[in-house]
Amino acid sequence: RMMGSLALVAALLGVSFAAAADEWAEAAGYAQRYGGSKDASERAQAASKLAVGMDGKHDKMAVGMLLAILSNECAKDEGGKSEDKVSGEVLMNCEDSLKKTGVKEAVDLLLKEAAKNPNPRVRFHIARSLGGLASEDATKTLMTLLDDKDPKVVIGAADGLKDQAKESTLEAILKALKSKVTPWEANWLMIAVPLG
Repeated sequence: RMMGSLALVAALLGVSFAAAADEWAEAAGYAQRYGGSKDASERAQAASKLAVGMDGKHDKMAVGMLLAILSNECAKDEGGKSEDKVSGEVLMNCEDSLKKTGVKEAVDLLLKEAAKNPNPRVRFHIARSLGGLASEDATKTLMTLLDDKDPKVVIGAADGLKDQAKESTLEAILKALKSKVTPWEANWLMIAVPLG
């Protein structure tokens, strides 16, 4: 009877693993097909679907695909000339999906891109995503990004740190937001800082 129960559990787990693999394959396929679509809702859906890849096995691949979608979306503004071509929903879904990773290799990829991506807007969104990760390396990177030369990146880093809600980072956030290079609008970030 015990062997029968174990066989049943094993069979159920096998079905569960197969379903998860199928879900990832479907999400990855959708992202490959629609991640660069002209339709913003398809691009947003692609970014959202990739969250299923944050399962411990596919995180690095999912993060890579999300970074590609994010980079392509940010490039649509053509240096601020075509803001209307950028979908806020795509950007938000990329951030939300990126916040779901916890695998070191995937987090390391985000940390590298946060520091070195040539597009400050991409770095802004990555910094906001890092705020959703329970990682000391993410916090350290965000603290470093507070000194970035681009105000967008500084704002993203401050927002990411605000989301982490660590009292130990509050002074650094306030200092960055009071900097002369940081636009006054960034101070609105501090209206609802949840601390502890």
